[in-house]
Amino acid sequence: MARGPAPAPAPDEDVWLRGIRWVQAVRMQADRFEHALREWEAALIDADLRNRFSQEGEFARSWRDSEDLLELGSQAVRVPTVLLAMQVAAEVDFLLVAVRNVLRAQHRLPETLRTAMTGEDELKALRDFVEHFDEVDGRAAHTLRGMPHFAPGAVSTTGKDIWIGGDEGVPLSRIRAWAIRVWRALAEALTAAGIDPPRELHRSMVDGDEELPWPAIRLRYDWTIPQVPEEEWPTQQMPDELEDLLAEQFHKIRMRDAHE
Repeated sequence: MARGPAPAPAPDEDVWLRGIRWVQAVRMQADRFEHALREWEAALIDADLRNRFSQEGEFARSWRDSEDLLELGSQAVRVPTVLLAMQVAAEVDFLLVAVRNVLRAQHRLPETLRTAMTGEDELKALRDFVEHFDEVDGRAAHTLRGMPHFAPGAVSTTGKDIWIGGDEGVPLSRIRAWAIRVWRALAEALTAAGIDPPRELHRSMVDGDEELPWPAIRLRYDWTIPQVPEEEWPTQQMPDELEDLLAEQFHKIRMRDAHE
């Protein structure tokens, strides 16, 4: 069946405005993906600890007794569930979709403002591969075969960064830095076109809301997941043997870290 004429491109200014929203989606999804992945890693450690200290023996019983004295959030209670694994996979897929849409907006920038990121082609190919999951050996899979350094579905982590696509993939820190550069370029392009880009992102969208004096404290929504400040964490002295065990576990993790 013959295809109809290609659709007309949207005006640059509309693409730039939508691009700013997608930049925020990249930043949001980067946070959500990292948070879910770190929870997965912590759950794997907890599962290993439970296995080690569910055995009989004085040392294992001492460890279990010490755990029972801790607050719930400090115990080895995390479970690496099927649902958590699904969430990690879904969060990185959504991140790839957001990255692809920012690339579209970036492509429409004037040449003097156009940004770039090493690994763009790999992330675009991976996004296409994810979208066409119902195809066998499709065009995206063929493209990725030409990128042997980039492994679909692989994620490498250290305590400092996360690599999408494996050890030679694209680090999350690079994506975050690129997103900020694109934001600035899009805002500059809009300003040059006589359009004010959104800047006060935490300002209320309801007319007159900001002028109301009550209440003095407001909850202003963002994409980040709330974190409890470290100084508010429940603390309790742990037995020496448990401290030695955890030190050993962290040492093994650091030894496996090829990027340290």
